[in-house]
Amino acid sequence: MAAVALVALIFVGQWSDRHQEPNQFVIAQRLTLIDPSGRQQAVLFPGQGGARLELNDGNGDVRLVLDVSRTGPGLTFLDSDGKAQLVLAAGQNGPILAMTDARGERIITVPEEDSP
Repeated sequence: MAAVALVALIFVGQWSDRHQEPNQFVIAQRLTLIDPSGRQQAVLFPGQGGARLELNDGNGDVRLVLDVSRTGPGLTFLDSDGKAQLVLAAGQNGPILAMTDARGERIITVPEEDSP
């Protein structure tokens, strides 16, 4: 009889472990997403003035950054060397678009840098 009770407790315990309600909240200062090999694929953390999300490529290099600063949100696309190639942001004076070539030379900046 004791063996039956023990088996019943084990099965009930296993069933309850698999059927628990998911957590409603995750509270953390940093949230890191890793792939099956343990390589970082994304990280969400507090940046300067707001949240920052960095997405990595298959090599673990940051390739996309979404951040919110005191002046507004921004989206930055990085090349394999970590240089910004495309930046789209909402600044205090309106939207900003900047594109660079592989050498890091500005192709286009809107509004233009010498604009008031």
